[in-house]
Amino acid sequence: MRADGHGERPVFRTASAYRDDPAWSPDGGKIAYIQLNRETKRTAVYTAKADGTSVNRIVEMEKAHGEEPIWSPDGTEIAYVVRDEIRWASRQIRFINLKTDKQETLQLDGHQRMFQPAWSPTHNEIAFVWRRPELAQQSIFIVNRDGSGLQGIVDAIVVVPGRTVLTWSPSGDELVYSQSVGGKFQIFKINVVTLEITQLTHDGSNYVGNWFDPLALPVSPQPQFFKTTWGEIKTE
Repeated sequence: MRADGHGERPVFRTASAYRDDPAWSPDGGKIAYIQLNRETKRTAVYTAKADGTSVNRIVEMEKAHGEEPIWSPDGTEIAYVVRDEIRWASRQIRFINLKTDKQETLQLDGHQRMFQPAWSPTHNEIAFVWRRPELAQQSIFIVNRDGSGLQGIVDAIVVVPGRTVLTWSPSGDELVYSQSVGGKFQIFKINVVTLEITQLTHDGSNYVGNWFDPLALPVSPQPQFFKTTWGEIKTE
């Protein structure tokens, strides 16, 4: 649909199926998503053009589920979550190279329950939520694509399953995330350099969506975004 909510139309005009977790490719030409295999009852990772054509199953899970696909900023890789492969409720972050089909699992010490990966738009880093049973909490971490430089940035968060938790700013220096406060979910922002946290919402329940990128604005005047008053020029 258009950004104003109008012009809604189906992406796929084929047989109905359970499809979820859509993610745009960096160039806006494709989406990655998951689809349920009705026979195995497992979800696999697919890609397709934005018009629903050229469907390609890139990951088929035999004894696990593929979930939460995200694209690398250069569009060459997709990271996704593998659920239930090691044990029930285990979650690992895995990468697949879209040219070679080579896969690689993010290997970190500790319990394998990592989810909600978010790829930095400016650095080769992944932010994710990591549940560590020994501490009875979920925390937000950042790690380099090669598994080095692991850094915990937010401890003891409470997140809601099935909703987007983390979103990077276009500049790659901030993250927004949602967590429970007094039984309701609020949105917070953290500077990943200074670790300064700011609570952005206070009323009702709020969940992270997307981050507005001012660089994506067209060059023509947009009165709804700016306070500039545009007048008319009269010539004779």
